[in-house]
Amino acid sequence: DANFSLVANEKADGSVSGQYTDRFANGDGFHAQVDCLSVSGNNAWVGGVVTHGTFGTTDLAGVRVLTRVQDNGTSANDPPDKISFSFLGTAVPCTAQPNVVLGDAPEGQVKVS
Repeated sequence: DANFSLVANEKADGSVSGQYTDRFANGDGFHAQVDCLSVSGNNAWVGGVVTHGTFGTTDLAGVRVLTRVQDNGTSANDPPDKISFSFLGTAVPCTAQPNVVLGDAPEGQVKVS
């Protein structure tokens, strides 16, 4: 809705680390530590645990979160990259690669490699 930042890295030993921030249009949002990454082609599913954030009066700390991104290239001729909403409180691990709806991210750049 407002601002989104995501970095997820998988090391040679299979461990995953990264940061995930989502700022909602209403001013709320969260920061999470990434601990799950699953890649298939140009799609990546990322999950983690919220370290701090709020939605209204609800404290989101400790809540699991999941999102999906799609890298459609960097050329002006390529379709826009895509991203899903942040799914809070889901028990589905990112490794399950759930088929969540994606929306265009016309002002952002997704890089899946």
